[in-house]
Amino acid sequence: MDDLVRTRASSKAPVMLLVARDAEALSSARERLVEATRSERCAMTFDCGSREMRAMATDETRGTIQRELVMFFKRCTARGAMVVLHDVGRLGLAAVPSLLPALSEDGAYEYDGESIRTTHGVFLLTAELPSAYGDDERTFTRSAKGALGDALRSGEADAEATALAFRRRIDVAAPMNS
Repeated sequence: MDDLVRTRASSKAPVMLLVARDAEALSSARERLVEATRSERCAMTFDCGSREMRAMATDETRGTIQRELVMFFKRCTARGAMVVLHDVGRLGLAAVPSLLPALSEDGAYEYDGESIRTTHGVFLLTAELPSAYGDDERTFTRSAKGALGDALRSGEADAEATALAFRRRIDVAAPMNS
């Protein structure tokens, strides 16, 4: 029986939430992140709050997110592949399940019968969360995760489980300097 049970280290992509106090700081951070990753072959920025994303039907949004991530991780198989999910607070909770496989333990998507792993990536999420506060990392992270959950849940019924699942996948949050 012991042969059937194997112990192994955690295999999850790190997820960091970068928090802006206002729209100006968020825009500035986006510009800096785009510039910093522009020359990187294995870096992508996905604008979750774009007008095009907000205009899509939920299923189309989910499909777009998954397709972009699958194509990126299919091309970028090296450790440290960076994904910036900009303005994730405006994504809408109905689209969040499309991110959960990438951010989970043993993260992967199935595509054409192939498992496309995401565990070698690094995810940076940005959001405008003026209500996030804290004097230390732990307090700030807890506050920012709660504020993000509130932003995503706004007006959506039966959203608690999805918001909680998303919150658990965020490892740490930090304030952005403008």
